[in-house]
Amino acid sequence: MQATTTNPHRVAAARLAHQILTQPSPETNTLPSPTRRLQQHLLYFDSGSRGNPGPGGSGSVIVHLGGHAVKPEIVWMASVSYAHRTTNNAAEYQGLLVGLRHAMLKQLHGLHVIGNSNLSIQQLQDRRFPRARHLQGIYTQCRLLADRLGIISWTHHLRDFNKMADELANLAMDTKKSTQVFEADLSNLPQAWTAVVGFLQRDVDNWIDIHPDQEDDGRTSNAEGVPYMCAHVLTN
Repeated sequence: MQATTTNPHRVAAARLAHQILTQPSPETNTLPSPTRRLQQHLLYFDSGSRGNPGPGGSGSVIVHLGGHAVKPEIVWMASVSYAHRTTNNAAEYQGLLVGLRHAMLKQLHGLHVIGNSNLSIQQLQDRRFPRARHLQGIYTQCRLLADRLGIISWTHHLRDFNKMADELANLAMDTKKSTQVFEADLSNLPQAWTAVVGFLQRDVDNWIDIHPDQEDDGRTSNAEGVPYMCAHVLTN
């Protein structure tokens, strides 16, 4: 029988190929774990003006979804009081601006923005400069921050499904005080703020209901049988 010889170059090539195919690359090391879901942040905002113009207030909430979190988590809230001659539209823009500024501070890029102010959402999405002069400066600040943060979507919710921000706006107008609450403060909230947190799952469920691609992030069953409602969704 004739003995076979092995080409040393082929052996070396085979070993190198095996090493390349079996050794994790830097890219694969950064891939998310199968049990880790996409992380997202939702920014809710609302406002009010009692008298229009009158004493104003706004509420802003940032919610974290996905990652290792099983349920949605509030990471920041703000209840901000404004002057006694504030219009509804100005307060709406201010509520959004407060939230965008905090998102920029924390580098929360790729936000989904939710509010029940159709005017501000449409103007920002369409890049339509407001005719009202008192809104133009606030609009410009919001639009610049939105571009830097890379807003993914703008969603108009009915107020019944934007209750966290709505309650915070009312709190500001009732107390005439401005307050921020951070994630570390959530375990020791005053009663008025605890009521705000109670609307978290309802507000998020409505957003997920109209964003079916987000079904696995933070969704709970609609045990109360409440119909979910929304006006429209706009994406950049």
